[in-house]
Amino acid sequence: WNGAAAPAGWALCDGNNGTPNLSGRFILGSGAESGLTARTLGQSGGAESVTLTEAQMPSHTHNYALVNAPWPPGDMGSRSQNVWRGAETAATTPTGGNQPHNNMPPFYVLTYIMKL
Repeated sequence: WNGAAAPAGWALCDGNNGTPNLSGRFILGSGAESGLTARTLGQSGGAESVTLTEAQMPSHTHNYALVNAPWPPGDMGSRSQNVWRGAETAATTPTGGNQPHNNMPPFYVLTYIMKL
């Protein structure tokens, strides 16, 4: 409904007059189908924004290379040995701000109404 008040014989779905409170929500059909999560009548849930945790991130790696090269000429004298000193470990620098991100699809705002 594209109006601030419901027409005669109807009520806004705002939790009053026996209606569900659908303010700021979208409708999701009830039931269960193969491969889908079962939803029951009257169930609610969801969040406008979420903060991802490490467990929710896809498994991934960050590749890097260790160089096995001669010392640069003039650096602590002239050396023939390589920089490599055996197994090396390194960590990447963390990044990110741990801020929630918007989780809302494109939308158009209307008001839900119900016939009384």
